[in-house]
Amino acid sequence: MKEPSERFIRWDVYVPRTDKQLRWIDAVFFTVDCDKQYVKQSLINHDNYPSTIVICRQTIHSTV
Repeated sequence: MKEPSERFIRWDVYVPRTDKQLRWIDAVFFTVDCDKQYVKQSLINHDNYPSTIVICRQTIHSTV
């Protein structure tokens, strides 16, 4: 069985602030076969995130 970090990717979700900085609002996990556009559209269309969100893929390193 694979480690969870091998099956899922963490995506950090940000919203732009008025001063053009990004504010972190959430971390979400999707399977490795989901690309950036799919993750963003899923969050907007199904979870009601604002369309201005910025998402960043995070690398999870196993300590095992």
